[in-house]
Amino acid sequence: MKKGILTKVKEWLIGKSPDIFDETGHVRHRFPDKKWQEWDNRFKGPEYNWKNHSGRRPHTN
Repeated sequence: MKKGILTKVKEWLIGKSPDIFDETGHVRHRFPDKKWQEWDNRFKGPEYNWKNHSGRRPHTN
């Protein structure tokens, strides 16, 4: 699909409409499944387990 010169000028002046909304107006990010799995697993390490939290770490120089 080719865009006309007026469309390109309008997008340059006003900006493009974002491509993150679905038909109902809700935000839908179109990321691959791997990206969503990495996002869900970002805090699953032992250093983020609140049950093992023992307060502040000692300050070392």
